[in-house]
Amino acid sequence: MNTRALIQLWNLTQLHPGTSGARAAAGVLLGLYNGTRFPFDLTDLRVLDSQYLQAALEVIAADSSRCQMEVHEWLNRLSGRRDFGQRFEHLAWEYQTFKRGRCKREYLTPLNAPQLHLAEQPATQLATA
Repeated sequence: MNTRALIQLWNLTQLHPGTSGARAAAGVLLGLYNGTRFPFDLTDLRVLDSQYLQAALEVIAADSSRCQMEVHEWLNRLSGRRDFGQRFEHLAWEYQTFKRGRCKREYLTPLNAPQLHLAEQPATQLATA
């Protein structure tokens, strides 16, 4: 996994919520998290600037060709946290586009640090699991 690209996409959702780029980044991440619940329209990639488009394509390629663990588990590992599964559920709640897969608000666990951005790290193509 290119962890730097993954962190870039996550941070886009956290640092620029409500923008079309953040929505597209959330779509990519949620689609990889659970594609059945959160289908992603590939034409949404058109709103990403070249840097984020490249990050999205790298994360998609890594996940499809050599998936060692789920994207939320990568983020758990990179951050030293255990709550990215819940963070992805909150992300789905925040973006009304994903009504199909959203859970009910009352089922969401409150998050310690509701918004969380991660320090970018050097790109890692394949980290050992």
